[in-house]
Amino acid sequence: RQAVEAGAVEYLIKPFKAAELVKRVVKLIGYVKEEDHYPELKELLKKEINRAKRGNESLSLVLTQCNGKVKIEISKIADQLKNKLRDIDTVFEVDKNTLALILPVTGADGAAVVIKKLKDKLPGKWYFGIGTYPNNGKNEEELINFAKESLMKEISDSGQETAETKGI
Repeated sequence: RQAVEAGAVEYLIKPFKAAELVKRVVKLIGYVKEEDHYPELKELLKKEINRAKRGNESLSLVLTQCNGKVKIEISKIADQLKNKLRDIDTVFEVDKNTLALILPVTGADGAAVVIKKLKDKLPGKWYFGIGTYPNNGKNEEELINFAKESLMKEISDSGQETAETKGI
């Protein structure tokens, strides 16, 4: 009561449960939704597709997603990947466990080589989906959707293999 009289908006009496603390914080500041950055990715891809179109070149989008929790922040992983790629390539953080690699002047085969090179360098289990302009999409929306479907297929296939390995 003294805390409220002193101007506090909320208080907890010890001992308290973490769930109660979260409930009070949400009540005060609202629920903070984990944000994805697909709109920014679309904008970036739009520019790269225009460049590829003008130069009559290929462009690959690789979406890579981590299975489970990674002990390192995704931004640190993104930095590690940037150091292993060409200067013209872009590594973009889509959300807390998804990265997008934009690989100009790179077809599907080149993207597969990049994935092979990076796979062992990433902590934990990662899945990859590739979309290539112009073969898999004529614009950023189609390219992202194709890469997402490719990624979901790999995740799904991996789940099937695990189930078959276990004899399920």
